[in-house]
Amino acid sequence: MPLDRVPTTPKAIAYGTPEMAYEIIRLFEISDVRSKKIFVMSGHQDGIVAFGKNLEDAFDVLTRVTGVISLH
Repeated sequence: MPLDRVPTTPKAIAYGTPEMAYEIIRLFEISDVRSKKIFVMSGHQDGIVAFGKNLEDAFDVLTRVTGVISLH
């Protein structure tokens, strides 16, 4: 699953704003973000959010989508 196929917020929404929080809520309501367990905050350099039942699950999602083997 390439990164461009995951739920993504619009680029115009600034990181850390109430508008971003509302957009993330909207993504959970209208997309498959719950099953993909990842979303992108477009326009934010570090805007990839992966999640799971623990850190290992979240890391597995991130590596599967991005192809990253190590964060170091």
